Amino acid sequence: MAKPETHEQNEIHFYYNREERLKKAGPLAQYAVSLHTRKKPGFFASLTATAPLKFLFFSILVLALFIFGYQIYQNFEKSIQIDNTSYSLQTMIFDNTLYLIISRKPPANKPAQKAEIQITYAEQKFYETMFEGELQKGIKIDNVQKQTSVVISIIQNGRKKTITKTLE
Repeated sequence: MAKPETHEQNEIHFYYNREERLKKAGPLAQYAVSLHTRKKPGFFASLTATAPLKFLFFSILVLALFIFGYQIYQNFEKSIQIDNTSYSLQTMIFDNTLYLIISRKPPANKPAQKAEIQITYAEQKFYETMFEGELQKGIKIDNVQKQTSVVISIIQNGRKKTITKTLE
């Protein structure tokens, strides 16, 4: 300790210099102090601090990217164009029932024209009509088996185009 200095009568004040005291301390004391004064690692530094943590972090990252990419691939829908009107098809099977949603986007500032829809599944034919201004049509077909395909033909203004979708 430093030498005492008196400020007022009968009051002793001691000066304490932590840095000088730590210089004279042993290596274990200096190590203990360094543990409490060092900067804490960031979020990603703590996730990749060791080799097993790096492997786990990058495995989760690759798996998340794979799932995200697969979802985009599954939701990717083919579309067809008839007279600048884009038609797309979404399908879903639940309890041996096929649900179809046929969507269309007409050109800007023009209403959607009337279109005839022919659905062919397992040698059965179903007919529907999309009226003027109708942008989506929902269709339900019962007793459907997976691992087959459905063919949708769309006829607008005498022009016919088809979409084939494999049911999974």
